[in-house]
Amino acid sequence: MDAKSIAIRHLNSRGRGYTTYRKVPAQAPERFRVVMRVGGSRSGLVVERPMLSVYCYGKTDRDCELMAEETCEDLESLIFEEDNVFAVNIVTADVEDDDLERGLPRHQVVVEITGNN
Repeated sequence: MDAKSIAIRHLNSRGRGYTTYRKVPAQAPERFRVVMRVGGSRSGLVVERPMLSVYCYGKTDRDCELMAEETCEDLESLIFEEDNVFAVNIVTADVEDDDLERGLPRHQVVVEITGNN
């Protein structure tokens, strides 16, 4: 299961008015999300539980917080819309995690997705 691609496609289909990427774009918009795979586990050849971090970049800290809330809602709907996804566990709903390198406000959501390998 390519959980990262599934998550990005799903998040971009939600019509939130901002885009989700694999990496921070060179010309970053004011509001966007980035999905990174940060770990996970496998149970045999069939079940995989990837762990993803979704970074929410916004204009202000409050904007990032609202984006993180929307991200949790959007990720939880994966089980209804993706055939290979059986469970979604929001591990960390909202962590303030400013991007010090770029000087941008950022919040993080960590999710574990259970699905077919």
